[in-house]
Amino acid sequence: MFTQPRFRTYLFLTGKKLIRSKSICFLYLLLLGTIIYVLLVDSLSTALKYFFFIIPYFFLFITADMVRNEVESGGLENVLFLNSQFRLYLCQKNFILFLLAFLLSTSFFMILAVAALIQRNFVPIFFINFLAGLVVGLYYLSLGSWLSFYFRCGANVMVMIMAQVVAVISLFISMQNRNGFVYYLEKGHFPDLISGLKFGLLALVVPGLLTYKSFLNYLPLPVLVSFLFLQLQRQKLKKLELKKQ
Repeated sequence: MFTQPRFRTYLFLTGKKLIRSKSICFLYLLLLGTIIYVLLVDSLSTALKYFFFIIPYFFLFITADMVRNEVESGGLENVLFLNSQFRLYLCQKNFILFLLAFLLSTSFFMILAVAALIQRNFVPIFFINFLAGLVVGLYYLSLGSWLSFYFRCGANVMVMIMAQVVAVISLFISMQNRNGFVYYLEKGHFPDLISGLKFGLLALVVPGLLTYKSFLNYLPLPVLVSFLFLQLQRQKLKKLELKKQ
């Protein structure tokens, strides 16, 4: 795939759009700045844990113009996308965006990991946490890309963020009762089916929780749901037609 001229062209176009995007560049600097801030005011170990939770959001934010903005901009009418090749482009864009976000995440992680090794503060679980962050990033990417069929100008991202705000507020209110689900959440163990299902739903809304050690065994859930959203995208792309100007 990497050696195919068409894929290299799509990779170049997508990478160029990301570099030119002021919002993506701002997000990159914001993530970098917050990680450095946590590193300075706390510790390298805390900065790594914060990194694992926050970096998947980069996967979500880069889906802001995944489909609908592309379709309505008229850019897909370019000669590069003749004979319905725009469907292949939009399909491969999922992989390209994940690849670019993966490279960025890995560069961050390697810098922090090397610093932790120098300080003798690195533990093997950090590799698993990083893998969990990538899995959450894949989930964000697949969900955000599917939502981008219906929303434009970053509204798909805002839908996900607002859902998380509502979930966190609801959880905060329920914390007044220290029994039941909140108690199980603090312990990281759900002894019955109902509480397990509740956490599964919460994890799909706030998947960053799965980067923590207590919840790593729930990682197959976002993997399965990610492939579901990717399949839904494929079905949508098969039916997608560009409007004649």
